[in-house]
Amino acid sequence: MRGWGIGALVVWCLLAFMFNGDSVFAEEINSFKMLISREKSFRNKIVVPQVYIAQSDEEEDSSENKKAEEKNKDSAETPKASGATSEGKNFSMEGMVLYSYLANMYRDQEFIDSQKKSEFRTRLKLKYGTEHTYLYAVPNAYFITSFIDERIGSDYQYSRNFSIERNLRLSTKASEASFNELYANFGSEKVRLRVGNQIFAWGTADVMNPTSYFNPNDAREFLFKEEDEMYLGIPSASAMLYFGTYVLELVYAPIHVPMAFPENGNFWFPRISDVPVNIIVNEHKGMVIKGKNMAYGARFSGKIWEIDASVSAYHGPDKEPVFVPRAVVFPPNELMSISVVPEYYVINKFGFDASMDINKFVVQCEAAYSPDKRGLEELPSDIYDVRLPLKVKKTHNLAYSVGFNYFIPMNKLIEGHDGDSVFTFEWNQSLFFDKEMEEPTITKMIITRIEDTYLDGKLKLKVTFIYEARDRGYIFWPKAEWDFQNGLSAEVSYANVSGNEDSFLYYYNDNDILLMKVRYTF
Repeated sequence: MRGWGIGALVVWCLLAFMFNGDSVFAEEINSFKMLISREKSFRNKIVVPQVYIAQSDEEEDSSENKKAEEKNKDSAETPKASGATSEGKNFSMEGMVLYSYLANMYRDQEFIDSQKKSEFRTRLKLKYGTEHTYLYAVPNAYFITSFIDERIGSDYQYSRNFSIERNLRLSTKASEASFNELYANFGSEKVRLRVGNQIFAWGTADVMNPTSYFNPNDAREFLFKEEDEMYLGIPSASAMLYFGTYVLELVYAPIHVPMAFPENGNFWFPRISDVPVNIIVNEHKGMVIKGKNMAYGARFSGKIWEIDASVSAYHGPDKEPVFVPRAVVFPPNELMSISVVPEYYVINKFGFDASMDINKFVVQCEAAYSPDKRGLEELPSDIYDVRLPLKVKKTHNLAYSVGFNYFIPMNKLIEGHDGDSVFTFEWNQSLFFDKEMEEPTITKMIITRIEDTYLDGKLKLKVTFIYEARDRGYIFWPKAEWDFQNGLSAEVSYANVSGNEDSFLYYYNDNDILLMKVRYTF
């Protein structure tokens, strides 16, 4: 039922404990008796949304360029210094150094406690080989500058303990190394084969891609990572076959890589701000490596009349886990907590996407259907009937995105304006066919963005507004960047996150941020 949510579940847990006669929590219990009648939509809300807004300095200003790059990945992935030819082996390299500073704008805290992240990142793009046969790697290294003050980054950890993930991501509390792209490429004019860590950019929508089946999300910083960090590379083998203007891409991924979720207690971990109860996410592991958990997919794309279109199919682990509340726990010297376990299931998906240029518009649509998507069963109307763990059900699901880019003729409005002005609009919705299930966490989302450049491309302005139409939550996110046009750039942005108690954005109400970056590319 839409009305009951995490708040109701918390109340039920408190009441259950109260009637067991323990008086330690009597004060907290009494303060929440009034919450029994309050409704909150549960809908598996602790899942971090997959709404991603491009913010990399490498982002193209027009979707035509973006689509052209997706069709010619070899070209897009060739470093700028590349001198590779078919006659001999060559080595090329380009890189970037990025400093990021993030401060929380919540008022009721000490100044030092507002300093949430001070991070250095280094990224290289390395290529060795010939035009069609080469090794390609994009290593990233991160570290938090906690040596300035140990309190900086105390709630901004890459991993609670040292870990090595299945895609070779190595993490500690204050440092990390990753290889989202690390593969060998073999090819010719008619075929291209790759083996290693890869990212598959399927879909035409600008923000939310229902047909992006393979790569799990890195949700450890909510929406505020660089564009090239949004998805995790997966160990896989792929083949791309060219038939004139048509392309068939085949993908095989034998090892499941789970989504990256913030550590318990991290700044971007979802919080219930008005009740003394914690959420703990446990056992965030990939599915067992065996035949039935392997992933397969195919995408056939081409141009029909003036429409760029593709159809695709997928069988394998759903990259979106179901976060299942399993038990109430009482950690020593901590608040009562609800233990939540992310569960992954093998599903089937079928999708299509299309885009078309119409004058100054680029119109895009994308959809994916699954006959066996999983979600949480609807909570009972009587809170006393709630039992943990909550049940998971299988149902049909349809997710789609529609939108457009409009290239604004700003030179007609501002004399002498020579920059690129683009307005982006996108609507995304996800539907469960079974009405006796909690609705998908992310649905009925409106994403708008306007971006422009001035002063010969030196000044770049962008304003993003995300609105959750179902439950009236929003993110307002303006950003300004100055490009010194010598490899050095600096940017500053502010994000205001707000949502009522029915919105998943409610759990980030205290997470308004000021974000500053200095970038040098070489």
